[in-house]
Amino acid sequence: ELFVQAADRTRTYAGERFDERYVEGRAEVRFSRALALEVSGQFGDEIDFANVRPGRQQRLEPKLSLNIGRHLRAELAHAWQQLDVDEGRLFEANLTDLRLIWQFDVRTMLRAIVQRSHVARDPSLYLEPVEAESERLFGQLLFSFKLNPQTVFFLGYSEADLGTASV
Repeated sequence: ELFVQAADRTRTYAGERFDERYVEGRAEVRFSRALALEVSGQFGDEIDFANVRPGRQQRLEPKLSLNIGRHLRAELAHAWQQLDVDEGRLFEANLTDLRLIWQFDVRTMLRAIVQRSHVARDPSLYLEPVEAESERLFGQLLFSFKLNPQTVFFLGYSEADLGTASV
């Protein structure tokens, strides 16, 4: 499957009008019933929402899905984005996401998520103070049990902001 489009749009944000042109696309390849790769991206104009000015974005998001047997699914995804303004690179962001989903039966499921994000910014290009670099780690474990079609019980644990930030 392949999708590509070039588009232009006008958006208003914080009382400012922005004319944007961009190209976006998505491709998916299914190697087998168990293995699939998907890649999406967008390149072109984007609003710098933090400072209300035009910018140019590059965004790429690959995702790999693996079905291990009938009950276990693993997904590894990454999102990379850069936003440039006339004065230079505003930021570069990376988010990696790993998910494991065990569907024991039609009623019982266990999901584990680990995410890591890293953002590098140029503080001199922001109107408000920002961290030059930030890194975060997030983990979640969720168990669900469907008692009947209208009732599902959830039991979970989340851990966020396990990372470091520096100025």
